[in-house]
Amino acid sequence: MAGKLPDCLGINANNEEAILSMKSTREYYEDIMHPFKIRESLAPSLEFCLVNLQKPCLIADISVKDFPVFSHTVPDLVYFAFEIFRGHGLDEPKLSALLDMVSKNYFQTTPFHNFWHGFSVMQMIYCISERNTKLSDFITDKEYTYLLLAAIGHDICHPGMNNSFLIATKHELSIKYNNISVLENHHASVILEMIKISEIFSSKTLKKLSPIILEVILSTDMARHKQVCDEYINTLENFDKTIPNHRQKFMNYLLHCSDLGNQTLDFPLASIWSMKVLQEFNYQVVCEENAGIRVSEFMRTGNNMVKVKNSQIGFIENIILPLWNGLAKYVKNIDDFPEGLKKNKKRWEEIQEFK
Repeated sequence: MAGKLPDCLGINANNEEAILSMKSTREYYEDIMHPFKIRESLAPSLEFCLVNLQKPCLIADISVKDFPVFSHTVPDLVYFAFEIFRGHGLDEPKLSALLDMVSKNYFQTTPFHNFWHGFSVMQMIYCISERNTKLSDFITDKEYTYLLLAAIGHDICHPGMNNSFLIATKHELSIKYNNISVLENHHASVILEMIKISEIFSSKTLKKLSPIILEVILSTDMARHKQVCDEYINTLENFDKTIPNHRQKFMNYLLHCSDLGNQTLDFPLASIWSMKVLQEFNYQVVCEENAGIRVSEFMRTGNNMVKVKNSQIGFIENIILPLWNGLAKYVKNIDDFPEGLKKNKKRWEEIQEFK
């Protein structure tokens, strides 16, 4: 029935503490076939409440490439996100409440597309910006703020199933968005509504930022990968910061890179993210079988180490490395990101089992 996800999505719920626990890659590998709970409704909760952020017990440098995201709770990450936005001229109580609301609308039991991912993507952009004078060669200060907000909200209310699944099951969101970038349109709609509720921007500014945030989040749809890459290459060859569309194409590409950036990290972090996304892939295959729809066989790795390795090697080689090489061609001081991809590809090729 339209608007409902198959019943198989409601079994074997993990809790937030289980997701947070510091496990090894081997333990995540052992979870790769486990189902996870997803809320039937993907509608957000728009309760906006002022909050008092608590400084984490474990402090970390939020500007480093390999930020230890799995060492922290959701409240910790909300605090770190607040620190990233400090100095952007935003009302701090409203900003705190907005970030708290964003965190609570990620489904924390989803293995990959949860608030840890949303924060990590934003933090990666922040890391790059700190090395490059807030990206001032490419975008304005205000656009930098909008980009960070888009990044932290780019996967909000994500069910752990992809657009093809929502379309095949005739989910209400696929109907609402005419089967076009279903999830990305939903994420953008939700984060923009939350920004509006927070009142951290004037109505005039909100009108200006909305199409920017919408387009940059739509750029994370893998169906648009070639388009985003081609537009970036064509734009950066003759980049002119005074042209708004040039700045937009740069932001689109940077968010797309960062969304696919987990394999640039040190292998212990990168491999955990791999296990998390493959757990979602494997479970989608199960749900497709149970729903009697076409099965996405390319997502099925099971716990077959050869298939797991090949999936990561192929994705790095064919998608992520060319993407990051394109960014490093024009953005300074980020050669360690594509180098990290090369190292991880080699690690995947050499690994026999997780220890």
